[in-house]
Amino acid sequence: MSCRDYEALAILKFAILQRSSHCTIPLSKTTYSLLDILLNMRKIRFAVPSDCNVKGKPTCHVTILYDENLYPLLKNLKVVSTPARRVYATKSDLYRYYDLHNTIVSTHMGLLPAIEATSLNLGGEVFITFS
Repeated sequence: MSCRDYEALAILKFAILQRSSHCTIPLSKTTYSLLDILLNMRKIRFAVPSDCNVKGKPTCHVTILYDENLYPLLKNLKVVSTPARRVYATKSDLYRYYDLHNTIVSTHMGLLPAIEATSLNLGGEVFITFS
């Protein structure tokens, strides 16, 4: 993960804390994979690469989904593995310590939801957890 990925997660987390419906985050391959997973899990509505670039780097507009009580569907976003502390988990560790439906793991096949990684008998670096 690069600094741009951590910046994107920080912007997304701050937008959720502010109860904002939209945010613009810097885009990379990893961030795009993460947004694609969150889109498939129905935690965000729309992630569109935008034409406007910030400092010459591509960005993406994200729409955050809320329930009928105005609580975000993507809550408690937590970055587990950081540059200073890498957290790796085997398939059995994912079952034991993490909620499989709300964890995203970086494997040799790319970013995968933990439930999909365990069905493929894969472990990897625990990327983020949420509820």
